[in-house]
Amino acid sequence: MYQQLSEPTGSSKAGKPQPSREEILARARQLVEDAATQVRPFFDLWPGKGVCVEPIATELEASQHSTYFPATMDGRRAAVFLINLHQLQMMSHCELKTLCMHETYPGHHVQLTIAQEMDELPLFRRAMLFAAYLEGWAKYSEWFPLAEGLLDEPELMLGRLRSELYSTTNLALDTGLHYLRWTHQEAIRFAQKNTSASEEFARVIVNRSLVAPGQLCAYKTGMMTVMDLHERFRLRRGNSFERRDFHNAILRHGALPLDILEQVVDDSE
Repeated sequence: MYQQLSEPTGSSKAGKPQPSREEILARARQLVEDAATQVRPFFDLWPGKGVCVEPIATELEASQHSTYFPATMDGRRAAVFLINLHQLQMMSHCELKTLCMHETYPGHHVQLTIAQEMDELPLFRRAMLFAAYLEGWAKYSEWFPLAEGLLDEPELMLGRLRSELYSTTNLALDTGLHYLRWTHQEAIRFAQKNTSASEEFARVIVNRSLVAPGQLCAYKTGMMTVMDLHERFRLRRGNSFERRDFHNAILRHGALPLDILEQVVDDSE
């Protein structure tokens, strides 16, 4: 459930001072709070519990990316968005906003907490995860606030487009490695060529794909399915289209395989 990787940008290369770790943490917390307020009118279903934003331990920063963890089912641990402050010191403001939307509101925290709180679903359904559903919703969640004009700053569009570039490239990268049998170095060169990533960062992406086959495909395939369902739903509803109705159709059953998700959304009234 950790966010699609994006190479750190900005910072010292552009001659700008890096923000302090405390400034980044405060900014992330404010962005999450603002996002919740901005998107709330577009939802009937809404999580009853919030999410904490906390830093990853410094000794883990070299190996762990910013990650969302849902609350435990027994309620002993709250939902938490763990952010890698070292990586984020080199990330632009526009990319941080996209990351927060993906992981919290209206992304993973919304979808997973809603599912957990659906008492009418069996326990295994409330805890079940399907990567393409999870990441498809989170990628859609990067897009729809912009589509609704909630985030009209040009730099925020750039942040989303950068995230989209990596999702698209990694769909091909994952397929190349595991189906076309690219070598490690071929995959690194492909990632560099299509994202302008450094060799070091391209290697990080390739290694992630090697240890989790198919996971990087989940972002783009899931997003394409959710976006297609959105368009079909919008055309079917015509002038009566309400985004909150589409969100109800996507979220009210918890996580689903994409083929079943298509059935329930297309059959929704």
